[in-house]
Amino acid sequence: MTTKRPKKTGKPKALEHTEEDPKHRSPEEFAKDFFGQADIPQDGLPTLDWLKTQFQTKSASVRFLINQGHSVKLIAKHLGMRYQHVRNVATSELKRGPNEDWRKPLLQSLTIQSETKTKPVDD
Repeated sequence: MTTKRPKKTGKPKALEHTEEDPKHRSPEEFAKDFFGQADIPQDGLPTLDWLKTQFQTKSASVRFLINQGHSVKLIAKHLGMRYQHVRNVATSELKRGPNEDWRKPLLQSLTIQSETKTKPVDD
């Protein structure tokens, strides 16, 4: 009884690709899983269009999302930025005054919420 052996390619067994291998993905699929897709919104994060209208710089967007409690990895995937750039913005202090106030949308939402709470209800 002979068994069918796969054709040798000269590569180590770990690198040999067989058609039955379910873990093999194309480079595009791997990159999509690893880096994320900026055009697909991540769960719990504001849309890219909203962030672009509220902030002029990527750093301000990052500071806003970090303040909201999102992870560096999720922010990097969502904004299509490198992880190290997001981490540097999140961990470093401002060397000078910010170009723009990243708290503006946060303050506006708090003002709107406080105004709706203070309005008397007509019976």
